[in-house]
Amino acid sequence: MGKEPDLLALENRRNIYRTLLLNPGIHHRELQRRIGMTTGTLEYHLHYLEKKELVMKKRDGRNVRYFVKEKMGRKEKDLMMLLRRKDARDLVMHLLLSGPCTAKDACAHIGLDGAALSSALSQLLKNGIVSNDPNGRLCIENEDAVTELLITYKESFLDETVDRFAEIWVDLGKTQERKKPVLEE
Repeated sequence: MGKEPDLLALENRRNIYRTLLLNPGIHHRELQRRIGMTTGTLEYHLHYLEKKELVMKKRDGRNVRYFVKEKMGRKEKDLMMLLRRKDARDLVMHLLLSGPCTAKDACAHIGLDGAALSSALSQLLKNGIVSNDPNGRLCIENEDAVTELLITYKESFLDETVDRFAEIWVDLGKTQERKKPVLEE
């Protein structure tokens, strides 16, 4: 980790870094809730970590999401930002488990209304996560990359649906559970 140990000498900075390492793409308020730090203190340390290029932020609509800078590529970060949105995540998991389907079928199975599905689907299509097959059904473009992120960071979603998805996916033998990155101490 080169110069990182000196930059992470303070416990608050280590907590922020570790939390982002294990929960990439969480937004400011969620980060604050998970580490129990006041807004001002969190902003001070985040600014320091950004300035030292250990942490970066990406805007996601109204949310700002944070990542450990060198741990994921741009595409993984963009995918993780989409998976942090519950509606998009539910649609992705449905397509992974059920295979290609129409938007109407997806709506019925995951309980989204048309507007919520349309919003989630437009972002997934725009980012190349979901596409339409020759029959006009929705399907996942890069199944391996999507499932790897969902399974690797399943605890970070705080979502029982992701936990069940990961168990089913592993039980089906489609992938091995990935080890989360760990902060060297």
